[in-house]
Amino acid sequence: MRKKQKIMLSFFISFIFLSLVVLSSGFVSSEVFINEVEVNPFGSDSGNEWAELYNDGNAVNITGWFIQDVDGVNYSISGAIIEQNSFYVLDSLSGLNNVDQNITLFRTNGFLEDTTGNFSDSDNDDLTLSRIPDGSGGFSMENSTKGISNQLIIISDQVSTSCNIKGKNVILSAMVNGFCVEDVIFSVETDNGWVNFTGSSLNGLNYSVSLNTSLLNISQSTNWNVYVRDCYNRTANSGIESFYVNEATLLIINPSEPDGKNNWYISEPLFTLINLDVINISYRWDNSFIFSTNESVFGPFGLENVPNNGNVSAGNLELNYWGDLVCIEEPKRTKNLLIDLTDPLIKDMLPINNSMSFDRMPLIYAYVDEIYQSNSGINKTSIVLKIDNDVVNSTVQSAGTLDVKVEYTSEENLSFGNHTINLYVEDKAGRNSSMMWNFEVVEPYLNITINSPLGENYDERRIQLNISLEGEAALIQYINHNDRSPRYKRLCNDCNGYGNDRKKEIFFNEGWNNITVQAVGSLSGGIVEKEVAFFIDSIDPRVSSTYPTNNKLTNGSLFKVRYSEDNLDNITLIINNYSETKYDCVSGRSKECNFSVNFSEITNETQTQYYFEIADLLHIVRSRLVRIYIDDTSPTINVTLPQNITYIDRRIPINITTSENVILQYKDLRDVRPITRRLCSNCMEYGNVRGKTSIFRSGPHELEVKAIDRAGNSATTIVAFSVA
Repeated sequence: MRKKQKIMLSFFISFIFLSLVVLSSGFVSSEVFINEVEVNPFGSDSGNEWAELYNDGNAVNITGWFIQDVDGVNYSISGAIIEQNSFYVLDSLSGLNNVDQNITLFRTNGFLEDTTGNFSDSDNDDLTLSRIPDGSGGFSMENSTKGISNQLIIISDQVSTSCNIKGKNVILSAMVNGFCVEDVIFSVETDNGWVNFTGSSLNGLNYSVSLNTSLLNISQSTNWNVYVRDCYNRTANSGIESFYVNEATLLIINPSEPDGKNNWYISEPLFTLINLDVINISYRWDNSFIFSTNESVFGPFGLENVPNNGNVSAGNLELNYWGDLVCIEEPKRTKNLLIDLTDPLIKDMLPINNSMSFDRMPLIYAYVDEIYQSNSGINKTSIVLKIDNDVVNSTVQSAGTLDVKVEYTSEENLSFGNHTINLYVEDKAGRNSSMMWNFEVVEPYLNITINSPLGENYDERRIQLNISLEGEAALIQYINHNDRSPRYKRLCNDCNGYGNDRKKEIFFNEGWNNITVQAVGSLSGGIVEKEVAFFIDSIDPRVSSTYPTNNKLTNGSLFKVRYSEDNLDNITLIINNYSETKYDCVSGRSKECNFSVNFSEITNETQTQYYFEIADLLHIVRSRLVRIYIDDTSPTINVTLPQNITYIDRRIPINITTSENVILQYKDLRDVRPITRRLCSNCMEYGNVRGKTSIFRSGPHELEVKAIDRAGNSATTIVAFSVA
């Protein structure tokens, strides 16, 4: 009875003390807890009893702390630091009562840290008084977890996504509670056995994994389990759960792979849609009408429902297909197909099949048409062009986005006779076409004879044109290369000559005319040309004036004629029986040509007559006859004043006489720029009858005095003097 009273008193004191501690919690921070106590271990109790502490705060040095049992016995702790979220076991204890026990934890200063409250452990087993969860939970009798967490792993809320479908990931999740969870493994049963996937957590409690349905069994239940291991290597599992994955609609194409090149089908494929899990299967081409069935197999079907005659033109097609599940509509799937069902078309060949060509280097040509703009397009590198079984290097040019033009022109003449052309082409899908055609190279015969005009000079611009043609009928035309803007002018079409049945005349240019007559064969297209050059001068030369004029004196130093002639050949001066011809006079309008003669060599007369003859290639024009007087004797000059002396006065006297009437003039050669000054005209003296003077500057002077008579004869003399 006394012992029981003592226990109750001790419990009461502890309760009061603990209450005070709780009431003063603003001053004491509880971080270390009594977590587990073993007072009745299996077998002998002595030395096998223990108490476990747990720290949920920062690391704490618990040296000097102690625990106290219900009897007031203290058990001290020395040299111990307990880390955060760690455990400390006060081991090898003895004497702890199994009934009505109460364990209390005190700090060094005697402050109460924690207490278990009253408890009893009457069974001699492995059960201990344990807090769950560690530190913060209530006490209960559990299996011993000495030195480790009391908290067992609890797996709950195992969930899988519903209405799963192949191609869409399945999400598995579970709630995991544990002290220090290390691994959460989702184990899934597949065709290859159980496969483990590591779960991931966002908040430390909810774990999940995303599974690719390609790894799973389709159209049947799939089992799964969750395994958890904590840091003490304790494990737990959730138990078997299951989920169902619906099959995605399967598209089967026959043939399964494109039978052409570059992923193109060149034959119409057949399509089958299969899904055992759906209530409806649907498909549509591009964005056209939807076709559906409530059967699990839809097909086989071809391109018959492709819009815009697509089963013929085909091209780049988009097949959309899906199934309707009980719980969800299957996401639409798309299959893009490249289909080319038509061979390239070779057309517009040149030369035309079975035609005749007079051209020995004809243009070989063909247009390759892909027909439908949705086809694959011509493969330029596939083109092979042969002429007479010889491969030639053709030119291939794009025509639009898909078509091409094939061209070839031989660099050498083809032989006369039949020739065969073979053309092979492929499109990018591998469809091909070939074409063979024939043509004949025939030898053309055309011969031109220009009967008129001939290579002569003509004095009329209107010239007869007469052309004979041998061989096939032809287009006859001509071009005058001397025209201002030369161009071909047609004479006749499909004819055998020009100007034979009826006289034909054409105006041509003055001067040279270089014409080419061309005949173009009506059948062969062959071209024959002949050239002829001729000269036309239909205008006589024209004389404007001559010099000397009638009854004038001349010394023979200047005869000139002014004329107009575009095609001048020569000009001749004729004086009595004397003539002189020049070939270097200039053609043109209002031109002059000068002559000079020495009368002493041709006549002794004092008068005579002359005229000019102006000649072009076809005409000679004569100027009028002009009478002239001959004076080839130079006048004499006699200078009396000034004399060769020095004059004081600047006004110098001048006295000059001549042998005949002349123009009398002088110039001072000592001037910087000598200027000729006339003294008198038609005179025989100056200053002789009446005194004459002129003013000169100071300094030396050298006068050149000149007399010119009416015939142009002249004489000069020099007079030197100076002025002071």
